[in-house]
Amino acid sequence: MNIKRIILVALCVILLLPVLVLGMLSRNAFPQMYYNFENAFENAAASENPLISYGHMAFTDNGAKDRGLDLQDGYLNIQDSEKLELQDAFTFAGWFKFNDLSSTKPMLLSRTSSSGDPYNGPFSITFSDNFEYLRTDLTFEMPDQTYQSYSFATGYVFTPERLMNGWHHVAVVFNKTYLSYYIDGELSSTEMLPQQLQNYITIANTAQPFSIGRGIYHNMNAVIDELYFYDYALDYNGVIELYTQAKPPLTNEIVLTANYNTVWVNGVRYEAPANTVIDSASGEILIPAKAVLQHMGAYIYWDANDGFGRADIYLDDNSIALWVYDTHSIVNGNYYKLKCYPTTINDALFIPSSLLADGLGAELKWNESFQQLTIRF
Repeated sequence: MNIKRIILVALCVILLLPVLVLGMLSRNAFPQMYYNFENAFENAAASENPLISYGHMAFTDNGAKDRGLDLQDGYLNIQDSEKLELQDAFTFAGWFKFNDLSSTKPMLLSRTSSSGDPYNGPFSITFSDNFEYLRTDLTFEMPDQTYQSYSFATGYVFTPERLMNGWHHVAVVFNKTYLSYYIDGELSSTEMLPQQLQNYITIANTAQPFSIGRGIYHNMNAVIDELYFYDYALDYNGVIELYTQAKPPLTNEIVLTANYNTVWVNGVRYEAPANTVIDSASGEILIPAKAVLQHMGAYIYWDANDGFGRADIYLDDNSIALWVYDTHSIVNGNYYKLKCYPTTINDALFIPSSLLADGLGAELKWNESFQQLTIRF
């Protein structure tokens, strides 16, 4: 009789074991979530789109890989993410290109509280007010059934000038007891969870969806693309693979700000001999010629004996001849009337920025809010 009971119990265990194992595996495991916006919801209005929750959103053709989603001061709910339960690790990564920096503490990723409060949930990755660093807030369930929170910060990784200069890849990786930030394919910082919190049971979860782009007063105004979310921690090589496989085609950018002498070239800071200025009569932006043109690959020849001074500029098959304090110039062999005359400041030649578009084929974009000129070539 005892032998029969033992055999019966053993058979039950054998039959139930796969169910138990599957249940244990499925409780906190979910397939990677990935959005590239190439085809998703292409023909659906925002109001009919279960993924899009708020804002005037539009698909664009300038995403990190052909197409991105422009939040346009909106935010994005990650579809079905209310089912996600994290335990002790995760990876979030994506490409972001900011249209402006008007939002207050925009959340790259957040989960609302059980009450639905979007700003006091158990999980958030947030920019600082000045957009200089990122902060991740996690809440942990402890063995005594209390909840403890901790904030991980990057330190200073951005400046407004850098952040507005094209696409940036951000990856946040939590691996049981430490959190790492990767910015543009480089490890930015790593911080350990304090010892007294390392005996946590699990990362706190709510039955609420994850969202991207919420802000306290204004939501994030940015284009997003190539978003990944894992329930485990990617290693360094895994993060770099995400960065390189969807890296946007190289577009050279130079960014200058009125009344500043900084010249940002593809995210690297240089200094000009004097500040970029705006001509009060014409509104034309006068830029430091050498500091900009040398990074475009152009050649400048200066002839101080020709009147006030003549400069000849060559780039590929384009040529420009101009004279200081003279609105007459020659562009690709044709007469061209400048909006204002070139000048010298601190012995450096300053030229009207429109020459770069009309004479050298560059694309110019002016941001009035930041008094910032972006030159793409």
